[in-house]
Amino acid sequence: PVPAPGPYLIQARWSISGFRADGETFIFSAHGFGTGEMEWKVGPERTFLFEVRMKDGTVWQNRKTSDVAGSLFLNLGPRTTDPVQVLVTPFPES
Repeated sequence: PVPAPGPYLIQARWSISGFRADGETFIFSAHGFGTGEMEWKVGPERTFLFEVRMKDGTVWQNRKTSDVAGSLFLNLGPRTTDPVQVLVTPFPES
């Protein structure tokens, strides 16, 4: 099979909407309850910074690296039942 031309969602515990991608950078809204766990397909062994913007304006950040198969496992951080905005960007290589 031909790989998709950018990041895409494999699975998520929360509902995802408003997904947009520009190269390896992507943004989306998420809404649910419990832990905001999800898996995205990206390039293999790539490090990403992700920012979760809460309804009250609080921003939570974390850095994650995809595995050798290109799966990026995210946990959106603090539990909330409010919708959040998520921005995922490649972390600069040193």
